[in-house]
Amino acid sequence: MTFSELETAVRHLLDEEVVANSHWSSTRLKLWINEAQVDIARRLPAPLLTQLAETDKQNLAAGQAEYIFDKEFLKISNIIAYSRNAPILPLEYINAFSDNANYIPTTTNPFTNVFGQTVTVYPTPIATIINGLVVYYIRPPADMVNNGDLPEVPEFTHRWIVTYAVYKAYTEDGDSRAATLYNEYLERFGAGMSKGG
Repeated sequence: MTFSELETAVRHLLDEEVVANSHWSSTRLKLWINEAQVDIARRLPAPLLTQLAETDKQNLAAGQAEYIFDKEFLKISNIIAYSRNAPILPLEYINAFSDNANYIPTTTNPFTNVFGQTVTVYPTPIATIINGLVVYYIRPPADMVNNGDLPEVPEFTHRWIVTYAVYKAYTEDGDSRAATLYNEYLERFGAGMSKGG
């Protein structure tokens, strides 16, 4: 669905299809439609967001443990790094090891800690390594501005954008249907997601 089609679908559910007679401006609906894109991308698994997948590399510097990426990460999907010439474990394994009292970072088993856009490498590198820190991440979707713009989230979620925008309108209006609609929206990230529901 294009941005124009999304707005029309939202207005249809709000029963305010004639813009001149609506108390919802196009600017307000556009804000919620774009906000929905970001929320959907934040909730969906990274493998479903190939259009938003990016890679960034930094050099590891001798004696420096902390690195700040200037890219806008919606979420990180994986990190590969090299410290003392040993590869750092991929992100999906980090939590399992950090909760394990028997695991101690060593030269051959280094790891990373991620907080926001800051990555800390353990143990601290003792040599400078070109492109030694590689972050695979999901960037935020670009805002839709023009009528023909398409969302950058998967097509099966376009109806979810409509649901989210209507929920936001109901919330601002104090409409009791807002909570029900939001629950319906959240349920789509469960069983319905695999079916494109």
